[in-house]
Amino acid sequence: MKSKTDLKGFFETGDKPTQEHFHEWLDSYWHKDEKIPMDSLNIDVSSKADKTAENLSAENIASWKTKLIEPSQITIETTLSIDTNKDVNGVKMHGRNVVVKNGSNNINIQCLTSSASDFMCTITKAGTGSITFTNGSGVTINQVDYTNILNGGIGSTAKIQRIDNVYYIRIFNT
Repeated sequence: MKSKTDLKGFFETGDKPTQEHFHEWLDSYWHKDEKIPMDSLNIDVSSKADKTAENLSAENIASWKTKLIEPSQITIETTLSIDTNKDVNGVKMHGRNVVVKNGSNNINIQCLTSSASDFMCTITKAGTGSITFTNGSGVTINQVDYTNILNGGIGSTAKIQRIDNVYYIRIFNT
């Protein structure tokens, strides 16, 4: 394969490039319809993320989440009880502002040991029915404000924080 300098020499003013010269020039480049073989690339891919991204550091994970624009808020429309593993389109409640549209239905949110060990979220009630926080097996609920029921008006909020197997619930009924 010829160098760029050699190829340019075939096409100088006054030259009459041959068919062979043109073919050498064309064969020196990859066409957009061709796959480039990995052994032809001059790059080190050993530090790239694998398919499962298991080799990413916590800093890299946070950076990718920002770049992928993972939503900080999700909306759950339900008339049924849910748990702290609930997700919307694959996005879990953990670390999010969660709007619960429960209409006039009274529902429960069960706090589970299978949720993230550092689980936390903020729940905003967008229905008129109450939301009661209940404990799953092996979980204790510490009612910071002496209640585990979000029963104020629309816009009332609850902050949930898990430390070990204790969920701390802080209710702001409006």
